Amino acid sequence: MDAHDHADRAAKYPNGTTRRKRPREPHPAALAYSIDEAAHVLGVSRRTIYELIAEGRLRSAKLYARRLIPRAELERLLAEGTE
Repeated sequence: MDAHDHADRAAKYPNGTTRRKRPREPHPAALAYSIDEAAHVLGVSRRTIYELIAEGRLRSAKLYARRLIPRAELERLLAEGTE
């Protein structure tokens, strides 16, 4: 592999930005979800998840460097939204 091959692997768009990594599909039996996974499960953006946390409407836990949202919290949020 030469330097040219390595540069092609960066997957940059013409405007210079790089392709964003797609979140992995959450495991159905997961006890908690990452921000990306929670957003995917709810069908909302990452920003919405962060806003819900900031507003106190969605609880999360910090485990080392990761912020996790318990599955029960997502279920509670959905149940409250339908009442």
